[in-house]
Amino acid sequence: VFASVGKNFFFQPRKIPADPKLVKFHNNVVVTSGVLFITHDVSDFMLNNMGLPRFYKYQSGCIEVKNNVFIGSNTIILPNVRIGNNVMIGAGSVVTKDVPDNSVVVGNPARVIESFDEYLEKRNKKEEEILKMLPSYNCGSCGYLGCSDMASEILKDSSALEKCKIAKNKEEILKILKEK
Repeated sequence: VFASVGKNFFFQPRKIPADPKLVKFHNNVVVTSGVLFITHDVSDFMLNNMGLPRFYKYQSGCIEVKNNVFIGSNTIILPNVRIGNNVMIGAGSVVTKDVPDNSVVVGNPARVIESFDEYLEKRNKKEEEILKMLPSYNCGSCGYLGCSDMASEILKDSSALEKCKIAKNKEEILKILKEK
């Protein structure tokens, strides 16, 4: 359906772009729910019916998503955009121009807020802080393989913390999760 799809491709939206042949995905790309790839501008239909002296052509453009990219829910990506390698796009962003390699972008229009390396450093630090607060042994009460596995799950969904029967500092862990 798409122009190309690399390895480790995850596509969750229920809608496929109007011109999927104009969209390329490289390796290790995650596209979450509600993401729209807009490959065209159909304003020409309206403009050409206004009786203006000029004829407006249908415009379309390609979208390319490089390696190691996460696209958050309900993001909109407009035509003629290239998303670089090692990129995180926050939920609800509107991507109107190219996204540079090694960046985290959010907003409307999407703008760089930090480097990919900074994001990883913060995420790793947060996970390590949570891990220090969990028991240093695997009691098996939560059903996870171990406390490090649980720490990763807690970062995805804080309700997973409720499964831990022996952590005494759950409020502190929730506070860490709320910090940027």
